Amino acid sequence: NKLPILTDQKPFYHIGDSHSLSFAHQEIIYQNENHMIIPKIIFGAKAFHFSQQKENKYKAMLKGYFEKFPYKSNVLISFGEIDCRHNEGICAHYLKNNFLLDKIIKKTINGYLEFILGESEKKNLELIFMGVHAPVFNKNIDKKTRELQLDIIKKWNKFLEEKLVCTNHRFIETYNITANQDGYS
Repeated sequence: NKLPILTDQKPFYHIGDSHSLSFAHQEIIYQNENHMIIPKIIFGAKAFHFSQQKENKYKAMLKGYFEKFPYKSNVLISFGEIDCRHNEGICAHYLKNNFLLDKIIKKTINGYLEFILGESEKKNLELIFMGVHAPVFNKNIDKKTRELQLDIIKKWNKFLEEKLVCTNHRFIETYNITANQDGYS
């Protein structure tokens, strides 16, 4: 039940929605060792899905990947982009229900991390969480919604990074390296 490795390099797994394909089979040096990024996709998965108490297909897929990874594997985790889109996830829920934005972001991140960190402990996986990148500017979205989306992404990344400080896992702030002066990709 071992996952295939495409080269003699050590695998560096990347679990995420379809965005994990962006780094597929890229060679990287991590901790002075050569690695190749091996994507493991969970299509349509939101951090929200992992924050829920009930079992679901997204949790089952993530557990399945973790079970197949060798002990102490390096794993990039990149969920949250779908949660932060202008037309679904947190933004859509906020516009419909007008709840406290910070509260729902924190609740989602807390549940998401509780599940993923708990599952990763079984294999002592070294996780590196990627923040949500800057969105592409869309002139067809009204200004208020675009600004809300940027606010959600910034808060998402800030809260995720703050929460990870208390763990042995790392955070990559992708928004700052993908945003132009206006905050868009």
